[in-house]
Amino acid sequence: MSKLSKNDIKGDVVVAEGIHPTVRLKPHIGIMLHDAYSVIADQFRTWKDQVAEGVQLERSERTAFVRFADAFVKLAKEEREQEKRHDPATLSDTELVDLVEQARRVLSAD
Repeated sequence: MSKLSKNDIKGDVVVAEGIHPTVRLKPHIGIMLHDAYSVIADQFRTWKDQVAEGVQLERSERTAFVRFADAFVKLAKEEREQEKRHDPATLSDTELVDLVEQARRVLSAD
């Protein structure tokens, strides 16, 4: 619970002394997927460069490669699921109307 009272807030601004509100946002799944893909791609590039130079991957690197490849497959599946959930063509009329209503509320709040 917040310790703020109505007198501590003027419009959208907290005017109470010593209170500095913060906002924490959950990271967007798309950003997280992109970051994970980037890490995997960077590591794959490193291994590819090693192999291209004639250096054989060590056992631990081969094991890590399999883990990264499995993670990549899981990420791709999750990305497809996310796309299905947010593809307007797959949503029902009720879900579309709900999304439009949410957008209207957000846009009219400004």
